[in-house]
Amino acid sequence: MMKFIHDFDSISGMQYGDMVKDPTGSRYIVPIDNEDELLFQFPEMTLQADLDVKNIGSTVTFHVDDSIHENLRKVRDYVLRAAEENSKAWFQGRDLTSDTLRELWKSGIDTGKSGTNSIRVNTPPQSDEDEPLSVYSQDKQEITEGTFRAGTRVYACLRLSHIWFSRNHLGVTWTCVQMLEIEKRKEVPKPRGCLLDVNPQPKPRSSHVVLNAEIEEEDAN
Repeated sequence: MMKFIHDFDSISGMQYGDMVKDPTGSRYIVPIDNEDELLFQFPEMTLQADLDVKNIGSTVTFHVDDSIHENLRKVRDYVLRAAEENSKAWFQGRDLTSDTLRELWKSGIDTGKSGTNSIRVNTPPQSDEDEPLSVYSQDKQEITEGTFRAGTRVYACLRLSHIWFSRNHLGVTWTCVQMLEIEKRKEVPKPRGCLLDVNPQPKPRSSHVVLNAEIEEEDAN
């Protein structure tokens, strides 16, 4: 069963499993333990890098615009309220305030050198037959091979997998379950190169000018 959320203002009833340590030992994880799989449809997102549908890696990266920012903030606010309510259970008996938890929050958004924002989310293991990442074309036909080019606009269905926290940070883990292509990236035509000379030189004019064909014939006689 799935609980599919389009409206990020309607998040409610999230349930949590028992806290565990992740395999690396660097984080604690609180699973989202709803009876229904908790899925969110994000508004239009743009792929930051090429995506080979046949060989999808362990993560996929999207550009983040204002609308994505706003939805991520709504999820953050909900999770921070839950963390405050469960503070003693999750943080070894400490009663952390909302201000302290907000300072610990790590959004997962990276800002590049050009000032653009992006977010990297997990993908299900391709060996996992129960929930592979499904990719669809504009007419909702599943795509099993080919490449989505960087700049392709998509709708993305993301699963809120779990809440995590370490000594200094708190955040959530997203997993991309489905993508639907909205619009292909427009191919930019290759430049044909500069057609101008740097130092154009005028062609020399001929010193022999034929004024009249009859004059040439008379000279020849």
